Amino acid sequence: MIATYQVAIEQDSILVRMPANLFNREEIIRFLDYLEVESIRRRSQLTRAEAEQLAAEIDQTGWRQLQEQRGGSTEPQ
Repeated sequence: MIATYQVAIEQDSILVRMPANLFNREEIIRFLDYLEVESIRRRSQLTRAEAEQLAAEIDQTGWRQLQEQRGGSTEPQ
């Protein structure tokens, strides 16, 4: 299978390039939220329930930010 993405690590950043039509903005935000929570969980000793609660809080913040950017109401799916 040929990868439809490219990953590069430059100094303290990870760069991912992929065709814009693979995912919508909300899906990307959810995925990045998941990665952030997993990173935090791994470094701490969060229980799974605590990690899920944190993920829900981050998800709500992401939706709120999208709503502000769009200037209107955006409901999570």
